[in-house]
Amino acid sequence: MIERHYFRDRLVKSYDFAFGFVIPNSTNTWDAVYSLPPLDEDLISEMIASPFETVSDSFYFVGDRLVMHNKAEYRYLKADEAQAKADCDARAQAKGGGAGAKAGDKAYKGSKYDEDEDCGEKWSKESDYC
Repeated sequence: MIERHYFRDRLVKSYDFAFGFVIPNSTNTWDAVYSLPPLDEDLISEMIASPFETVSDSFYFVGDRLVMHNKAEYRYLKADEAQAKADCDARAQAKGGGAGAKAGDKAYKGSKYDEDEDCGEKWSKESDYC
């Protein structure tokens, strides 16, 4: 797997991962812990101030054959905002909500997609923390 992260078309992070053999039709999980390259404080401030302008491309290979290409966009938050979001998500989980809940699901009530009396607003791409 190769993963590249860009901010405004400038490469800021690059990773090459190698995974061992996986038995076909098996369920597997990996926990990868790796260091982030040092980033300039001005660049970090710019990335926080420019939501969704940081993007990544992930390329998945089997041998030399590309089998999947995934693109993602990122919105970075200051540490205190990120913690507030984590606290809001934890409250939603405790109320039976969770990722993937849809309107009409029992788990929808109290999830981040529903109004939460502690969070005060509905979840949206533009405002995804409490």
